Amino acid sequence: MARKFSGVGTQLVTSARERGGVLLRGLEDVPTEPLDSARDRAAAAVEHYCADLIDELVASASLSGPSIKQCYTELALSFAKSVRDLEPDAERRHAIAQAIQFKILQSERRLRSVLESLGVGQPEAVASDRPHPPEVSSDDGL
Repeated sequence: MARKFSGVGTQLVTSARERGGVLLRGLEDVPTEPLDSARDRAAAAVEHYCADLIDELVASASLSGPSIKQCYTELALSFAKSVRDLEPDAERRHAIAQAIQFKILQSERRLRSVLESLGVGQPEAVASDRPHPPEVSSDDGL
């Protein structure tokens, strides 16, 4: 079921989801590998996806800061959870989730900085959209 994002073009959301699908397929096609390698590949995929997503959202001049933040958060977390869920082993999935969460937090900091530098929206509102950092854990019921 596709979520409607207020003020965000359907093409932008579709493009982000397609890009995420390509990255996920690349991660799926790798045989079982050592945890360090799997964790690094998952974190790199999330970092790459989030950087591209931020660039696309910021380039969409019709969006306000809060709209960019909302769209980013939902798409990035959805992708991150999909990456995490590729790992069937609970212990490995937890380690991978921690690396992914770190990349999500780094990219949120980048997004906030970019929005502040562009004067898009109200930085204070963007920084406080959520009461706590997003969690990509191995036990969130997904």
